[in-house]
Formats: sequence, C-alpha cells, structure tokens
Amino acid sequence: MFSGTVESKSHEGGLLVHFDGSSPALNAIMIRSDDGSYIGKVDGVIGNTDHPLAHIAHIDRSLDMDALIGVTVSVRPKKPREERSDRRGDDRRQGGRDNRGFRNDRRGDD
Repeated sequence: MFSGTVESKSHEGGLLVHFDGSSPALNAIMIRSDDGSYIGKVDGVIGNTDHPLAHIAHIDRSLDMDALIGVTVSVRPKKPREERSDRRGDDRRQGGRDNRGFRNDRRGDD
C-alpha cells in the first residue's frame, strides 16, 4: 500500500509528497493516514528514482496546507463496486430492441 510524507507546497498550489516504493496511480485519491480525511488527488509523479515526489492537486480548500507538511498520507482504498445488472439485458440474443428480430428476419424471405 502506498504511503508517503508531505514535504512542501508546490508552486502550482498543490503538495509534494515523498514516497518509497511503487508510485501511486494518477488521479488516486490521497487521504491522511491518521484520520482518513481527504487531501487531494495525484496529479503527477516527478523527480528522480532516488527521491521521487508525487504532486497532489485538487486540494480540499478547507485544509491548512502549511499544517500538512510532515503528515503521512496514503491512497484511499477503492470502494467495492455494487453488482450491476446488464442494462441491455438479453437484447442481442433475443433479436435486438423490442424483440423485433434481427434485420434479416424482417425481409419476408421464406
């Protein structure tokens, strides 16, 4: 599981997070590790392999960004997806919409 430490504010108004190991996915939602509150989304990964940084953008405006420096952050686990029924149902197997049959079935060729 990804975790990193907020190092500083970026010149673009985001946060720079140092991490070890594999990089987080773009658009991954970052949360505080201690209380799970939303911080922002991964906007990019920069730096070299010795000291990689993730840029966190879309910061929650209610947060004090200076207070986040030194805070440990992690990626919010994805919510389990609910099972969805197939919206089309069996339309293809039943001959298309409204059960009119396939195109060739309407020709009248017996």
